Amino acid sequence: MNKNRVALGSAIAVLVLTLVAIGAFVWGRGDSVDLRSLNDAEFREYADEVVGVDEVIEEYLHSGQVFARFRTIEERYTHDDEQTRWLNEDASDTERNRWFYAEALVLQIIAAKEDMPKEIGPGGKLETAHFDAMRACAEDHGWPADVLDDRPWDNPARDEAQTGPRREEYLDLRHECAQWAESYPTLDAIERDSLLALRDEHYRKAIKDFMVANPDIVIPRLDPSECTAEFLPECAPAASR
Repeated sequence: MNKNRVALGSAIAVLVLTLVAIGAFVWGRGDSVDLRSLNDAEFREYADEVVGVDEVIEEYLHSGQVFARFRTIEERYTHDDEQTRWLNEDASDTERNRWFYAEALVLQIIAAKEDMPKEIGPGGKLETAHFDAMRACAEDHGWPADVLDDRPWDNPARDEAQTGPRREEYLDLRHECAQWAESYPTLDAIERDSLLALRDEHYRKAIKDFMVANPDIVIPRLDPSECTAEFLPECAPAASR
């Protein structure tokens, strides 16, 4: 088990428990399930159906593909501002508690990136396939292959497209290509599914370690009837994840 991930998980647990102690949140949604007693299949069912772990992972992955979700960075900023306002002003205690717990699970995913298997880590097959798809998509639409490449800081073709007379066309291209690349279309389907399964299982393991270490702060997913906005993974329309 990665020491940094354990340390991060412990720090989050201390923070959450401290907030509970001072009355910052009204939790009271946990149950008496002994997580350590569950076998792998039972824990997977509990994590998915009760806690919504797969939804949290899916939402995290999709939100990381900014231009697949949003046409412009300004749209992303607007979304974040609306989420902050909702969290501070409109969210119920139940929604707010769940949001913070989902964020704690997301932090486990982020920490798990430190020890990703090579093929799904930085520079691995998944990342390479995503960049390959973006380049292929740009070329298919008659643009330079590197116009969507965000890796080099100095990219004249990209910079010109973002500020030049074809800016609106470029924004449409980037949005369309990012959505296409999100499915890793340049990979063989069997290899792609295997890599995605490996990635998702790596994240599930990190979340499981955190949940088992901190069973008293588990916050179950909300029923859709409890949602007042779309800022929780289980409240967002499936099409937006």
